[in-house]
Amino acid sequence: MTALTSSTGSDTNTSTTLVPQKRPQYQFDQAIHSTFIGKAKSDTFVYAGRVDQSWAVGQVPAVSYVIAMSLNAVIQHYSSRFQNDPIALNTFFFRPCKGGPFTVEIRDLKTSSKGYCIVEAILRQPENLNEPVPTDIDQLSANWVVKTHSILTMGNMDAEKGVTFIHTPWSEKPPSFQAMEPNIADFMSEYVELYQDMSTFPPVMGGETPGKPEVHHCVGFRDGRTIDYPSLAYYSDMFIHPNYSLGEKILGGRRWNPTMQLEIQFKRRPAADMKRVLGSFRVPHIINNRFDLDGALFDMDGQLLAITRHQCLLVPWDRNTPPSKL
Repeated sequence: MTALTSSTGSDTNTSTTLVPQKRPQYQFDQAIHSTFIGKAKSDTFVYAGRVDQSWAVGQVPAVSYVIAMSLNAVIQHYSSRFQNDPIALNTFFFRPCKGGPFTVEIRDLKTSSKGYCIVEAILRQPENLNEPVPTDIDQLSANWVVKTHSILTMGNMDAEKGVTFIHTPWSEKPPSFQAMEPNIADFMSEYVELYQDMSTFPPVMGGETPGKPEVHHCVGFRDGRTIDYPSLAYYSDMFIHPNYSLGEKILGGRRWNPTMQLEIQFKRRPAADMKRVLGSFRVPHIINNRFDLDGALFDMDGQLLAITRHQCLLVPWDRNTPPSKL
């Protein structure tokens, strides 16, 4: 297979070259894979791929998997620039994604030779999900619907020098792998190996006494793929949800927790041979079925890699999976 790809070594480069495309080795890379298909008349650079429905929570592809698709396209777009590290990402979710083709439209909002850049990434899908993945910009039609809208800051972490001071309790005391035991997630467990600190769970699942709305765990890909920026984005929302420890009595029944907005700030570049990441997540406030969720990701030595902030909703589970599909 041959597809278009771009050379983006400068802020104004718009050239394209044909290069052979190999199937990625690892499952996650296959799921987020996209290729450059051309520059649109609106001056956006467009990448195309296919949403894999198996990376889903119930019937809806996981939001962090969807974010990873956009981030992967932006990293490709910036691969030859000085600013090849994502510094921050803020994604708004307009509509749920579904299995089928997707495009990511990338627009540079602020460019710089050595400073930080700001970039917009819009993920779209066609109304007809049976359409083939486009291989050329001229194959796109007007019926592609916006699913997510992301704003990213790109920089170069090697160029960042200065004061380092950490005050937050989470970063002072990362989760302990020694306190964890193997566990199985309800979704995507065929891809992800999970170890969990069970101390935040209720004494009896489904009992009267709730646990803490916190999760402390360790995750990694079963096929041995290493950790990088797209996988950090994926692991920013890949967990047994902290709310489940509260139980259905407090939550008002079985609930889905869709994300409306997710922000990730990347603090360090993962080591090249890193295969597991530690994570802590907690829900401090639920008010009128809308809640915030804070997260932190660490390497196995306890160094902070990223922090997250989510804005989410509590809704009945059948909003995700109707009873007819259970």
